[in-house]
Amino acid sequence: RPRCPPPPPPLLGRMPLLPRQALPLRAPPAPATASRFSLATASAHSQNKPADDETHETQEYQGDHYRVPRVTHAARQPRKHRECENETLYVMAVDGEWGARRERLVREIMRVDGVTWQDARAKVDGEINEANDHFAFLVRVPYKIGVFTGLVGSVTSVPLVFHKDTAVWFNDKFVHEDLPEGGLEDLDTFWKVGSWTWNWMEPYLGTASFVLLGMQFTRVHLERLHLKPYTERVLSWRADRLAGRFPHYNPNILRDYSKADPWGP
Repeated sequence: RPRCPPPPPPLLGRMPLLPRQALPLRAPPAPATASRFSLATASAHSQNKPADDETHETQEYQGDHYRVPRVTHAARQPRKHRECENETLYVMAVDGEWGARRERLVREIMRVDGVTWQDARAKVDGEINEANDHFAFLVRVPYKIGVFTGLVGSVTSVPLVFHKDTAVWFNDKFVHEDLPEGGLEDLDTFWKVGSWTWNWMEPYLGTASFVLLGMQFTRVHLERLHLKPYTERVLSWRADRLAGRFPHYNPNILRDYSKADPWGP
């Protein structure tokens, strides 16, 4: 059997020196005038920013001390979108906030037309909103059909399955299914009524459930393929139409407003 070689002897004495690597050059220290200028600039910024004792105060709450805002500071908080800064409105508009998108459009009209806030807001709520809601009654038709169908189907499914009188009437008018062997007297509980009506209600309810499942499955894969379903396609068409109607305003702001604006009454 081959033997392992013995370990190397320990290094004694002084280790050999490795070649020195080139070190990066250090920048010379900044002159004293630059540091004094930075301190002066920071002091000026701190003077413009309100101090903590002007906006907050320390109060005791539930056995501990917290910094709470003063009344004067709370009175300056924005209560409407019109009181927010431009940067705040931009962030809220990216998140889809309709009020922020409307306020951005108002300020865009102020910038382009040079009008006051009241005149720009009146134009947004009047002319632009009316143009955005054009053909809204046609676009809402599929949604109204869906609401009516879903409401009627969900409300009538329970009595058609478990209510004896309703089930007998529906069978006489539409189904013409044979009665149970014991006659109608045998349907003395709603469980027995459901067992009898399930012969014709199962295809109806099962098919409706599978249709909804298949449509939802199709929508999910459309979104994964970056294809627009009906709602997103209608919103994009609506936004493009509004941007083309008012080409002298920023198209992105108009499109954001159009997509977030609710449909007309």
